[in-house]
Amino acid sequence: MSEWFSLFLVFWALYLIDGLRVGRRERLHFQAFGGRLRARVTPATWHLPVPLPGAWNFTVDDLPLSLSPEGLTNWPAGSASRPVPTPLTPIRLAWEEISEVRRQRGWILVNGRRFCPVTSALDADGLQALVKQLVPLDSPSRAAALDDWERTRWQVTRLTRRLRLALGRSRLLATLNTLQTLLMVALTVYLLADGSARVSSKVSERIARAMPWWAAYYGVLHLVVIFEFRRLHKALFPAAKEERGNIIMTALLVPAQALRLRQHLLRPLAAGVHPLAAALAAGRTGAAPGLAANTLRDIDWPFLPADQLPAGTEPIVLNAGLRIRKLATSALAAANAPALSPETLLAAPNADGPSACAYCPRCGDQFIRTDSKCRLGVPLKPLG
Repeated sequence: MSEWFSLFLVFWALYLIDGLRVGRRERLHFQAFGGRLRARVTPATWHLPVPLPGAWNFTVDDLPLSLSPEGLTNWPAGSASRPVPTPLTPIRLAWEEISEVRRQRGWILVNGRRFCPVTSALDADGLQALVKQLVPLDSPSRAAALDDWERTRWQVTRLTRRLRLALGRSRLLATLNTLQTLLMVALTVYLLADGSARVSSKVSERIARAMPWWAAYYGVLHLVVIFEFRRLHKALFPAAKEERGNIIMTALLVPAQALRLRQHLLRPLAAGVHPLAAALAAGRTGAAPGLAANTLRDIDWPFLPADQLPAGTEPIVLNAGLRIRKLATSALAAANAPALSPETLLAAPNADGPSACAYCPRCGDQFIRTDSKCRLGVPLKPLG
């Protein structure tokens, strides 16, 4: 049985590290354990999916820049993450000044300079397309085009519908993966517990003779799973032929990675959406209030250090924030939940003690003086 033991050891090692995401910056990872839209969110620089066949997850990013009819800057607006992913070197550009946009080592380069990281919210091709669309337009037309572009990041109803559709259609896939996993768990436990020494020699010999047949049964399940995944992926993402081929080839060569194919059906659905929109679609009861409060506070009380930003940056950030504020307010109103109303989310906190008389509306810290500012330069508001 030693050769089987080594095989299972490698199998489970590959299974556990499948889906591991490690990066240099913090991202928002949504994860659920079953087939319902009840995902929890974890901000982290790395993410390891739950090792369950029916679990699913996706990752979203804040937009690492601000857009307005006058130009763009890599200083973000309306961020749900904390801390806000601000750049080391703020840059402000007019649309007409942009001559080149390309990607290099995970960064978007504008006119040869590092502008912002590549994220699921926007990549170099997407920014290049936006530049080509906006440069020939006048200011009102640019504002309308930016409204349309931003609106695509807030299609909560569409995202909810697509997530439910993918979860419903992938039930069979998750069930087949569960059967495969249970079979592998049973065989692994038998080997680790030295099952051949715990049963009679007759039973042990029968299990040894049946092992090739179990492997054949697993192989048939494996092929059925891949065929089912191909059918679902083609229906949900008909244009992603190259991506589908890469996933299938990997699953064929590394069977352990075929046990969680459902995650490949859910991950692309949230690409480009605002984190709050993702939370409203997939985690309203848990993640949405916190992300909503962060987003609204970043818009109403933005962190704009005048000594660090190029001239003309602040109007761009404020303009982008107003655009996001309108869409976020509409999305929260459509949720029809009292806990998600802007008034509730931005209400003054209870005083921590008798001496507390003011608070920062952005970070929530409390103070004993009203005529001051928090460390981010935001004017304080009185408690009560």
